[in-house]
Amino acid sequence: MPGESFGAAAAGHIRVALTRPAAVLRQAMEDILTFAEELP
Repeated sequence: MPGESFGAAAAGHIRVALTRPAAVLRQAMEDILTFAEELP
């Protein structure tokens, strides 16, 4: 969810709910990191 949904102070941030099993969250974070490393 975009940070802007929570006001101007949260702009440029993402919100992540930690309500899934640790293994699922770990994989999600690895996927996000891989994506971010490929950005120009």
